[in-house]
Amino acid sequence: MIVLSPVARPQQKNIRFSSSLETGLYILGIFCDGNRVLGVADVASLVNIPRGTTHRYLSTLVRCGQLEQTANRKYRRVSLDG
Repeated sequence: MIVLSPVARPQQKNIRFSSSLETGLYILGIFCDGNRVLGVADVASLVNIPRGTTHRYLSTLVRCGQLEQTANRKYRRVSLDG
């Protein structure tokens, strides 16, 4: 799956466009490549956004059941295998 980074896209001037949703989906897409286990700094570097912002996105994705936090404070995609 190839996803264009939200940072690389030209700014959208459409009131029906949510750049924060785009960023969240991009972050989720990072975890869809294999069994990636990444920390906040890793994701922040890949997306090119501040660590605090990255942490809020990751925490939201955990709360929504899309990611889980490991014992060593890294994040991974929730297994869909049951």
